[in-house]
Amino acid sequence: MKFLFALILFYCLISCQTNEEGDTQLKNQSKEIKPIDDFESYKKLFLKEELPVIFKSCDSPITGLYQFDGKSFSKFSQEYSLSLNQVPSNGNYIALITLAATECYLPILTTYDNNGEKIDEKKLSLGYCGSDCGYDCSEFMIINEDYTIYVSDTISSSECDSLGQIIPNTTENYVIYKEGELLKNGRIEFSKEIKVFL
Repeated sequence: MKFLFALILFYCLISCQTNEEGDTQLKNQSKEIKPIDDFESYKKLFLKEELPVIFKSCDSPITGLYQFDGKSFSKFSQEYSLSLNQVPSNGNYIALITLAATECYLPILTTYDNNGEKIDEKKLSLGYCGSDCGYDCSEFMIINEDYTIYVSDTISSSECDSLGQIIPNTTENYVIYKEGELLKNGRIEFSKEIKVFL
């Protein structure tokens, strides 16, 4: 009788453990989120914008934008980037601007065909801005109505002494810029950088 009771108890314990494992597997499967890589859904996350499109890094307001997590839409976007604008097209392509997460958000223009295959991608920034003693910089980008692009960093640079004070007569003011164009085939072309003293 004791043997029979022990056998039934053993069977109950094994059954409960199997059910718990099955329930755990089921819960884990339900928690798995399948990545979304549908181009139509991706496009809907970008507000349609009329030309000209203007963006000033660190100065433009960043609110209400979708933040990509590197899982959903990983085929099209970088982790921690934000959706900004869908630019009107002058050809058979889709043009989207995302913001890359850095100290200030930096715009990236990417073009796709109608199936979501990437045609071209270019940063709409120069990368000279930062923080240092005697250094001040503002970034600017515009895509004009004729699809020409202008990107610039306006810089004021001075030498500092050991106390962090600007040394008189060492200040230089200049602009570094490049010009480009969004072509009808979706390609993005840029000139070399040009430096102009003010």
